[in-house]
Order: sequence, then structure tokens, then C-alpha cells
Amino acid sequence: MNESQFKQALSVLNKAHQTAIAEHQKNVNELRLQFISDNAKFKIGDITSDLNGNVIEIERIQASPFHLGTDDVPIPYYQGYVLTKRLERRKDQSRLLRTQHELTLYS
Repeated sequence: MNESQFKQALSVLNKAHQTAIAEHQKNVNELRLQFISDNAKFKIGDITSDLNGNVIEIERIQASPFHLGTDDVPIPYYQGYVLTKRLERRKDQSRLLRTQHELTLYS
């Protein structure tokens, strides 16, 4: 094997390695999303209130944006529009991001 053949073989291995890493990350993300959807306390469209008294209509459920590694169990985060006392979206269209521990169903 000469230097050119070595560099070519190494290039092939590096590309295969990068493909494997990308596939692994895709699979981890799918697993995190499946866990979140199976363990979500609230669903899209639910009206909730947070610890500060804000009334929020859930529009999106996502995995915790902050995690230390791929072994961490994801925490469901809920994003939604802040509602007025009449349960209408505020004029400024403000949104909040909260964990399920910070929310309760609005009654």
C-alpha cells in the first residue's frame, strides 16, 4: 500500500464514520421524541396555568432543550401562547416554555 492508497482508504473510513454518527444521532432524537410523546402529561390544545398564574394554550411539546448527554432521560417541555382572562391570545402573541412540573390544567 502506498501513501495515496492509504489516504484514499482513510477518507472512505472517515466518511463511513461520519455517516454512522449522523445515523446514531437521528435515532437518539427519534427515541427522545417517542419518549416525550408517550409520557407527556398535557397535549396540544390543552389550556394550562403555570406557577406564576399565566394561562397558556399548549401549541408544541418538545424534549428538554438542555441535556448533558444522550443517556439523559428527556423532560417534556411545553410551549404555548399566553392567554388573557377571556382565554384569548394576548395581542403581543407572547409565548412561554414550561416543564410539566410548572403547569396544571386550567379550570
